[in-house]
Amino acid sequence: MSKDESKNPSVEHRDPQYFGYYAQLQHQQNMLQDTVRTSTYRSAILLNGPGCFQNKTVMDVGAGSGILSYFAVQAGASQVYAVEASAMAKKMKKLVEAPNTNEFLKGKVQVINAKIEDPDLPIPKVDTIISEPIGVLLFHERMLESYIYARDHYLKPGGALFPSKDARNEMFGMPVVGHFDHRNLITTPTVLDTYGVDFSSVTLPELLDMTMPFKWSAGYTGLMHGVAGWFDLIFAPPPYDKTGNNDPNLLNTTIEMSTGPAADRTHWQQVRFLFKEPLAVNATQTIRGWMRAVVNDMRSYTIFVEVVVGDDTPLSDPATMDIKTFATSEEEEKEEKSHPLRRRARWELHEQTYNYSYTPGLVTDHKPEYSCLYQPENVIDQQTIEQQQQQSMMPTALPTQLSSQGQQVIDLTGSVNNVMENYENFSN
Repeated sequence: MSKDESKNPSVEHRDPQYFGYYAQLQHQQNMLQDTVRTSTYRSAILLNGPGCFQNKTVMDVGAGSGILSYFAVQAGASQVYAVEASAMAKKMKKLVEAPNTNEFLKGKVQVINAKIEDPDLPIPKVDTIISEPIGVLLFHERMLESYIYARDHYLKPGGALFPSKDARNEMFGMPVVGHFDHRNLITTPTVLDTYGVDFSSVTLPELLDMTMPFKWSAGYTGLMHGVAGWFDLIFAPPPYDKTGNNDPNLLNTTIEMSTGPAADRTHWQQVRFLFKEPLAVNATQTIRGWMRAVVNDMRSYTIFVEVVVGDDTPLSDPATMDIKTFATSEEEEKEEKSHPLRRRARWELHEQTYNYSYTPGLVTDHKPEYSCLYQPENVIDQQTIEQQQQQSMMPTALPTQLSSQGQQVIDLTGSVNNVMENYENFSN
C-alpha cells in the first residue's frame, strides 16, 4: 500500500447503507425526474454519437437504473458494460433481458453487479466511459474516485469521458442543500471564480485533499452569512490535451450544464455553508479566502473555510492549518475577539440539512434592500439619472375633447388647475 493510499479514509463500512440507498426505486426516480440532468446527459451522448459511441465499447460506471447505458445503445454503441454495485443491478438486468420488450437493448448491455474497484472484472479496455459520479458540491459521496479509477484502469488511450473536463466548482459570497435566490449573493459570479476539476487528468491523490482559493469584490454593503457552492459540468469529446485534432468529418458537440442558483433547478441544487456569526462587508471591499475539502470515512468530505475582508487583513496558509484544532469552539472564541474581519469554520459535508422554501419567480419585483443588501451611492445615483432620462424621453399625452364643430381641441384646464393647486400649496 502506498503512502497516499494509507492516508485515504476507508469507506467500506459505509457501503451497505450507501448502496442500499441507491437500490431503492424511489431514489432512482428522483434522479430520472431531474429533467435538466437527464436531458443534458442524453443530448451529450446522442449529439456525440458518431465520434464517441457509434460502434464503440462503452462502460457505464455506477449505472443505477441503466438510463445512460440505454442512451449509449441509442447512440450506436456496440457493447455497453453497465457496472452497478447495488441491488438495482438486478432490476436493470430484468429490463435488459425481458422477453418481447426493449429489443434494441438485446445483446448490447452487459450488467455487472460489482464495484468498479473489485478485481478481475470481465471488462476489457473500452472506447468511452460514461457516469454520473456527481454529489452535492460536485464531490460529496466520493463517487469521483471510482470514476477516475475506471479511467485509469479501463479506458483506452485517447478514449472519451462523459462528463469530461473543466467541471467547475463555484463558490460565491452569501450563504444547507436547497435552491436559493441568486439575487441574495453579495458578489456577482464570474468565470474567474471557479475551481477546475478536469476529469481527463485529475489524479486520485488530488481528489483526497483539495484547496480552492477565492477573491471577490463585494457588490453590496451588508452581512455575509457564509459561502455558497455549486458546480457546472462540461461534456466534450476528446482530445482533452488540446494537442490533437477532432475528425472534421464527425459532428462533435460540447454540452454544458449548470447547477447554479440562476440556472434551471436540478436535484443537486446548491449548498450553503453558514457562519455562526455573519461578517460585515462594505460595497467594493475585497473578500479573500479559501475552502479546503479533505476526504473523511463517511464517503464524503470535511470542509474548512477561512474568509477575510480587506486587502490588509492577514489570511492563513491552508497547507499549514491544523485539521484537528481548526475552527474548534475554543479557537472560534479567540477569533471573534482578535480578528473581527475574519471568519473560520468547518462542516461535515455528509451532515446535510435541507431548505426548499425558495420558489423561483414568486417575487418578481425584488430589490436588494429586501435582502438587507445596499448598493453604493454612485450606483444608486447612476440608476436615478437613467430613470430620469428615460422619463424625459417619454411623450406626454395631453387630454383632448371635441368642439361643437366636431374638431379635436386640446384641453389645458386640468393642467392649469394642477399648476394653480401646486402654487397655492407652495405658497401656504
